Amino acid sequence: MTLIVVGSVAVTVDGIRIDKGGGCGDIEYGILRELSLVDEKTPIFTTVHDIQIIDKAPKEEHDFVVDAIFAPSKLIRIPRKHSQPKGVIWKKITKRQLGDMPVLHELK
Repeated sequence: MTLIVVGSVAVTVDGIRIDKGGGCGDIEYGILRELSLVDEKTPIFTTVHDIQIIDKAPKEEHDFVVDAIFAPSKLIRIPRKHSQPKGVIWKKITKRQLGDMPVLHELK
């Protein structure tokens, strides 16, 4: 069974996560989907401190969500309310990202 563990700057109890920006984590997830290495059912976990669990965060179409949050004082399992991206959201990929990540150029 495949499992993804990601870091997060903050995460909601609905599994929407905030990262450092730039979308690298979301692009990496999209690449894994494009290569059929993960799918909609692949569990995604994150680890954060308790104070990084927040009430609300925006979610865009390229954002993947987590299925569980591991914090020092609790484990939160999250029923999936949002679907995962099915692959790379190509309209969001910049020319620079294509140049910086050769795998993107190969997939496109």
